[in-house]
Amino acid sequence: MISYSIMIQVNFFLVCFLAVYSLQTFFELGLEKLNMKYLTQRRNKVPPSFEGFVDAVRLSKINAYTFQKSCLGMERSIASDIVLLVVILSGAMPALAWFLREQSLSIMPAGILFFLVPGLVLYLFDLPFDYYKIFVIEEKFGFNQSTFRTWLLDHIKSGLLSLVISSLMLI
Repeated sequence: MISYSIMIQVNFFLVCFLAVYSLQTFFELGLEKLNMKYLTQRRNKVPPSFEGFVDAVRLSKINAYTFQKSCLGMERSIASDIVLLVVILSGAMPALAWFLREQSLSIMPAGILFFLVPGLVLYLFDLPFDYYKIFVIEEKFGFNQSTFRTWLLDHIKSGLLSLVISSLMLI
């Protein structure tokens, strides 16, 4: 058995990646907070361009929905960023590459699995957030038109389609 170090080396590119990634994340979250602040300040004020189409009660409901969806989106973004950084910085990717090499797989299946495994981890991590958005938030505001079965089948179809498209891109 060959010993293989999976530790991530701290270097200039890693530091640059982390700096840019952090700036992008903070910028995205800052914009979302700014949007939420705007919604809170103008909760029931109907903009002049919407007068006659939306009343104050309906606007309040729309703003409450948008606010809750934004809060969940921020939580989802932070959690997903943490998981992604753990996958990248923990050495999981080099370990996966080493494991796939040890399995003597040809380049095509190894390449598909190399991208499929972390994608699957992130996808599975994201499912509870999607479930909560659809079956709690959207249900609360009367926007949900989906059943659990439809939601589950949509995710299965989406996963299979992503697998096929990703595989074709590696050919």
